[in-house]
Amino acid sequence: MFLRRLTRTRKRFFVARSYNTENKTNLQNKQSPTVLKKRTITLGGVYAAVPTPFKQNGDMDLEGLKGMVKRMNSSQLNGIVVLGSTGEFPLLSTEERINIMNEFVKCIDPKTQTKKLFAGVGTCSLKETIMLAKEAGRLGYHAVMVVTPYYYVNKMNSPKVLEEYFANIANSVDLPVILYNIPSACGVNIPVEVVSSLSKHPNIVGIKDSSGNVMQCVQYVQSTKGTNFEVLAGSGSLLLAYLMSGATGGILGVANVAPKHCVKLYESFMQGKFNEAREIQEALVSLNQAVTMGYGIPGLKVLLNHIGLQAGIPRSPLPALTDAETENILSIYKKCNIIDKTSDH
Repeated sequence: MFLRRLTRTRKRFFVARSYNTENKTNLQNKQSPTVLKKRTITLGGVYAAVPTPFKQNGDMDLEGLKGMVKRMNSSQLNGIVVLGSTGEFPLLSTEERINIMNEFVKCIDPKTQTKKLFAGVGTCSLKETIMLAKEAGRLGYHAVMVVTPYYYVNKMNSPKVLEEYFANIANSVDLPVILYNIPSACGVNIPVEVVSSLSKHPNIVGIKDSSGNVMQCVQYVQSTKGTNFEVLAGSGSLLLAYLMSGATGGILGVANVAPKHCVKLYESFMQGKFNEAREIQEALVSLNQAVTMGYGIPGLKVLLNHIGLQAGIPRSPLPALTDAETENILSIYKKCNIIDKTSDH
């Protein structure tokens, strides 16, 4: 019902979105001399937040990684994000994260690569985050995604602390920065006023919002107008609602198992085919809930293994699914009947 109301409203007011390419102003005169020009990258479209495949002994499975990169590259997705929440980044050492970023790039053929590549580099340490961001730039990533610090939560929920943290990162790297808001995991929510201020920084180009707060998405969009700043959905269940609220796309875990359907939803919306977009969204909801809020990364890996990829197992302390849970998520998959098989990209 909510999506139907949004669809009717959007029909009356839909205007094709264009991207403003004018320079952003400096963020309260905090721009570092190393930031020479405004970033012109656009974020619109659908991205897969890819998992990190692990072997039974906990080591990264390079062959599994190659298979997932090949699958994503053969899809119509706009880009790929490594080391996000789906990539189990909190369970990796700094050395492992650098190795994964490096191995991920090795899987890419620069002659045929057309998709944007983003790397999650956020940590609880400003110094470590900057180091990882610089490494991502050296390896050729198009942008970095920076999550809020997720320890000392009471202090991190200060707007001043958050704004200074993200501004210091953006001042220190010559690479576009995407903010990452996921309060359910971090206990920290990036306030609208902080996003509004940071959107003026020439190196901060957007935010992935996994809060699920559609009203906050609207406020993010409204408060950043004219700054070439973009909002991306972080939930496949709310992709359409976010698009209707002014977001330009999404970074989605469910796009790993249903890339064609996620892209079709986005394209239908952009073409003004709102009923078609709504039908796809309704079909995606139960599957997305299963691979996010329900069974999480372990469930996503079960489905990826089931459709022919080597996603491996979750890294401890994330628990693998029980036999009953595995049977249930496979039942959900069969009922949805929308997962794209590896042989049919």
